[in-house]
Amino acid sequence: MIKVLYGGYLRPFKHVDHHPQFEHIRYPPPGYEFVTGGHFGPRTSVRLLKSISALSWNAVANGSTLVGLTKFIHSRSLVAQLSVPSDVSLAFLPSMPFILGQTPWVIEIEDTTTLFVPFPRISGKRQDPRLFGTVASTILDFPDCQGSTSI
Repeated sequence: MIKVLYGGYLRPFKHVDHHPQFEHIRYPPPGYEFVTGGHFGPRTSVRLLKSISALSWNAVANGSTLVGLTKFIHSRSLVAQLSVPSDVSLAFLPSMPFILGQTPWVIEIEDTTTLFVPFPRISGKRQDPRLFGTVASTILDFPDCQGSTSI
């Protein structure tokens, strides 16, 4: 059985979890199982650190500033990132790339606003959307991004 993490329950998606658009997760194809949790252990932290390192190098190489990169990573909440279990084969994310590459993932894209600027406010302060564009495009080009769909 292949475990697929449904990210709709994670903190940034709080209202997506029960959205009718995602009712299909109750009926996975044969051989697949959608989960909202799993095993957490030392591997979880190691995978996260490796993914942040790879994202950082690639984002800077693609022209991201350190300020933009730092704010992008901060907008994804490290605590929430640690809630991505290490025993899943794939993550299915609604609307925004809220993962730092610690597990392969696919994304359902609702519109470009949530795709590139899902969190225009950090700590109550409005952020310049251009800070996230280069990092968001870098993470979408990463080998861990397995694809996208628009429902």
